[in-house]
Amino acid sequence: MSLIQTLQAIQDSDAAQAFLGSRYLYPAVESAHVLGLALSVGLLAIVDLRLIGALMRRQPVSDSLDAFRPWMIAGFALMFVTGAILFWPEAANLYVNSLFRLKMLFTVAALANALSFEFGIGRRAHTWSDPLRPPAAARLAGFASLTSWSLVILFGRWIAYGFGAHP
Repeated sequence: MSLIQTLQAIQDSDAAQAFLGSRYLYPAVESAHVLGLALSVGLLAIVDLRLIGALMRRQPVSDSLDAFRPWMIAGFALMFVTGAILFWPEAANLYVNSLFRLKMLFTVAALANALSFEFGIGRRAHTWSDPLRPPAAARLAGFASLTSWSLVILFGRWIAYGFGAHP
């Protein structure tokens, strides 16, 4: 069985169709997805804007990272779990959607950037020589994060409005 056939079988399953047709469950999961996105990316945007020097310039970046990290992780966990659930009843349709593929590409880019920052220069934020002016690599990570997550959100919204579907 090919990947598209497998995805179609998942999409066509009774459970997936019942979920998709649910009056309350599907909207509840979709709402939780948006809330997870708002929590995670909203707080991340504050940190990224701090990294690039556009916000809270008198506060060390490490303070923002320490305060927001647990909430961002919780938001990302909620966003990814609910995103997987939302993928399930539309698996084959989304797989062939060019905007979904772009959304996934930029999601992977955003995650790679976040992991690189978190396990690299961000881990040493407490030791930066100037706690009020992040190093160039940290500022670049902030710009990359803002760009990647903005594109993830943009493509996600376009998918919701039916754009990018395979002809």
